[in-house]
Amino acid sequence: MEMTTIATRGARWRMAYRVLSRGFFPLRRLCGRPHHDSILVVMCLWNRPERIESIVRLITEQDSSAPVRLVLWNNDWRQGRAYVRRIRASWPADSRHSVEFFNSPMNMGGVARFFVARKLRRPVQSQPFIMLDDDQDVQPTFVSDIMAQWVPRSIWGFWAWRIHGSYFNRTPPESGALADYVGTGACICDASIIDDRRFFAGLPTEYAFIEDLWMSRYAAELGWDLRKADVEVDFVLDETNQNHHLSSLKDEFYQLLQAQAAARTSPSASEQSPQA
Repeated sequence: MEMTTIATRGARWRMAYRVLSRGFFPLRRLCGRPHHDSILVVMCLWNRPERIESIVRLITEQDSSAPVRLVLWNNDWRQGRAYVRRIRASWPADSRHSVEFFNSPMNMGGVARFFVARKLRRPVQSQPFIMLDDDQDVQPTFVSDIMAQWVPRSIWGFWAWRIHGSYFNRTPPESGALADYVGTGACICDASIIDDRRFFAGLPTEYAFIEDLWMSRYAAELGWDLRKADVEVDFVLDETNQNHHLSSLKDEFYQLLQAQAAARTSPSASEQSPQA
């Protein structure tokens, strides 16, 4: 699927983006029931149906003190019925965690994680949500470990880098150290990042599938900390990663965001909130 052309040329995609980013979609409860203190974990599914039983195991084995509320956003609607059937068949009947599911009518990319955060955001000052990718294996302590590191107005993630002029010229920070960029996979983010509609309205459609760079830049301009999380993550099925199709756009978008940030901080620029 040509992901970038969906965002740039599809009027239906842009209409869906406007509707879904407002939280106008139903979540189908498959197993368990979310609790008031459940920890929200959001995962987008794409092109890896063989992973679903492993994902179920990774979540149901989490040892966090509070239960996990897993929300799965399926970006390939053709796999929806099979996912639902396999999730229900593999979910332990005695699990304290819960899982909900949305079968998207089209591929909305990773930004759909923030649609879920928008829909489920509770009116509290600081509330984190965790994002995972379906090509990541994590330890049973992952949720408790990353929750213990997070503080309000921050993003902590495994895939964190210091960037030196170009997206691909980067170095990894030490665990707990500041970063310039945090990937959305295996990260924890303050859900208040979506309180201003400009988080969604400002993302250029031609870069809509590079939501990780957008999240990082937006958070930095809010004055938030971006930090390297001390968690263990293994990657699998790398050959199916849709980011391979986006690599040519990564640095292009990074340079655009850098130029816009510089323009906003120049002496002649008027003071304004982050937007693109």
